[in-house]
Amino acid sequence: MTAVPTVSRWWSDRTAPQRIDLYTRWSFYLFLAGLPVFALAVIGAAVEGAAPTARSWLFLAGS
Repeated sequence: MTAVPTVSRWWSDRTAPQRIDLYTRWSFYLFLAGLPVFALAVIGAAVEGAAPTARSWLFLAGS
């Protein structure tokens, strides 16, 4: 039976260019995934008690 590889071993097996690529790519993906959440927060906090306007929905659709 072999040992289960750990994350640190998985990371250390990568070359420097592979690490930079993974870090850059996944940081970008997480940023893009967070944009709709941020847009919903902006729309929700725009004016308390007011219904969202068409402009706010266009902002959300464009993000």
